[in-house]
Amino acid sequence: MAKDIIEKQRIPVQIINGGVGGMPLSALAERDSLEPDDVSTFYGKFLRRINDSQVKSVKGFLFLEGEHESSSGDTLKIKTYRDHFKSLIGNLVEDGVSFEHLYLVQTDIDKEAVANYSAGRLREEQRKLKYDFPKIHLYSAFGYPRGSDGVHYTKEGYQGIAEDLYLGIKNHIYQGKNRSSAEGPMVKKVVHEANEKMVRIVFDRGQEIGLINSID
Repeated sequence: MAKDIIEKQRIPVQIINGGVGGMPLSALAERDSLEPDDVSTFYGKFLRRINDSQVKSVKGFLFLEGEHESSSGDTLKIKTYRDHFKSLIGNLVEDGVSFEHLYLVQTDIDKEAVANYSAGRLREEQRKLKYDFPKIHLYSAFGYPRGSDGVHYTKEGYQGIAEDLYLGIKNHIYQGKNRSSAEGPMVKKVVHEANEKMVRIVFDRGQEIGLINSID
């Protein structure tokens, strides 16, 4: 993704990594109010890196997390996911970090049946973040090759997600467009048609939705 930005947009970029493996969002958002950049917390380490980089404005905040919540099946963690995300972004803004755009990759379908249900509920909480952050862009990780653990992606899978994110960054940041063709569909409402065995799904205006028949 960074390589594409540099080579195709001819703009230098700086990537600040705040990722931590195997942790729920609640742990990543935990902040010491007296010393926000305390490096004993994950939040503090991330904030310290941002401050040390001396960037004045962050063009895009990229977020891919949720496997912990969906695979655990913990309903409380799923119900509070949206609040923890709002807390994370709100605290960063309070600590002087401004974002032009937020990019969130929604949790994929998990291999376990119980996790499938939990992942679906979590994706709904992630979708609702669109109501909290007008500048958030949602992306789907469906269809990309995954590793043997059924959770993480192969190198090709992560590259595919990065390519989708690049399309969004190119459109939103460098071309000033509102939407990217790689963004996930935003469901506005679902209506059961009276006297018919069907439902009508209403999406945002301007979205192009296609269905692929996977039945041979």
